[in-house]
Amino acid sequence: MLSRVADNLYWLARYLERTENLARLLDVSASLMLDLPQRLSPGWRPLVTITGNEAAYAAQAEDYGERSVVRFIVADQDNHGSMLTSIARAREIARTVRDILPREVFEHINELYLYVGERAAEAAAKRTRYGFLRRVTASTQTLTGMFEGIFNEGDALTFLTWDAILNALT
Repeated sequence: MLSRVADNLYWLARYLERTENLARLLDVSASLMLDLPQRLSPGWRPLVTITGNEAAYAAQAEDYGERSVVRFIVADQDNHGSMLTSIARAREIARTVRDILPREVFEHINELYLYVGERAAEAAAKRTRYGFLRRVTASTQTLTGMFEGIFNEGDALTFLTWDAILNALT
């Protein structure tokens, strides 16, 4: 396998993993805000801190309100670590390695990109947030299953799965 292809597969998996992690982080944080008393609630600022985007967020927003932070994490195009940006990068990488990825994988990544782009506002609304985040998580998990099912043990699967990379380094 060419090193360029291996590098692309590695980053494809990392961007999809970041997308899933952000969805789970938002879901857990929203649940925490509902469960804790108002006086104990940590607010939404810790999400910006956890993602390491304090400077980028501070440059464009004045408050750490729920809608503003969720929008920033999900769909802000200036946030290089947002869900939409991560999926866009995964989509671009998948396009460059289409010769080794099955068509279904590329199509699923493309559908996820379009879904997040078109429905990002659902993440900001409390009423529809859970469904949006659940679909993003399910889509990334489906892709993980596709990788495991499509690629038999080999180089491509090694670069797509984190455990295999850790084992190869030790």
